[in-house]
Amino acid sequence: MNFRTVIEPPRHLGYLDHRQHLLLLGSCFVENIGLWLQQRKFDVDINPFGTLYNPESIARNWERIVSGNSFTPMPCFRQTVCGTATTTTRAFRDATGTRP
Repeated sequence: MNFRTVIEPPRHLGYLDHRQHLLLLGSCFVENIGLWLQQRKFDVDINPFGTLYNPESIARNWERIVSGNSFTPMPCFRQTVCGTATTTTRAFRDATGTRP
């Protein structure tokens, strides 16, 4: 006589194992989860573009990863030569959409 029911739960496709390489993009929450996974010997890249706080930033950086575009110094910085002095400034747009 069997007094219990044996149930085999199906394996979920979302399980992580140590054979997978993980990329985590997002906020400080992602950094904490990533560190937790690294301590448990998972292969994890955490925020390679820095901390991202909104879905648009995450989407733009994901598109950059998928398309294979990498950052180079030229689009990130602008050099101005004035006489004998060279000044390097950031070429990013600020919150108003204008460049510094």
